[in-house]
Amino acid sequence: MPGFESYFGAALFTCGIVWFWDYVTSLYFPGQAALNLSLLSAVVYLEAAFLGSFGLTRRRLANHVHVGVRVGFGAWMTNMIFRLIVFGLNEALWGVAVYLASLTTGGVLGGFLARVLRRSDTCEKT
Repeated sequence: MPGFESYFGAALFTCGIVWFWDYVTSLYFPGQAALNLSLLSAVVYLEAAFLGSFGLTRRRLANHVHVGVRVGFGAWMTNMIFRLIVFGLNEALWGVAVYLASLTTGGVLGGFLARVLRRSDTCEKT
């Protein structure tokens, strides 16, 4: 199993993409909390967790999805702690469900793709 440093690194990589997206949207769409922007942000969060979990699980031999879930949940926890420190409670709790669903689903998908690619890679070598 990966150590704490690996999980934390993958979670910070994921959160880095999320925080960059939030910064860019705050520049180009100031004060906008429209449904379209929230849905687009959910897709970006999913992709960020996908990349973070796939990066950690692609060289593993087993437990890909389990590790992907841990990366997604770790990214959610890191993101929530950051938001609680930087923003007020109302601002931080606005996207709890969106963050949790997107980051965890992205982690699962990244782990699943790594498992599928690992399985096809081992089939070709035998």
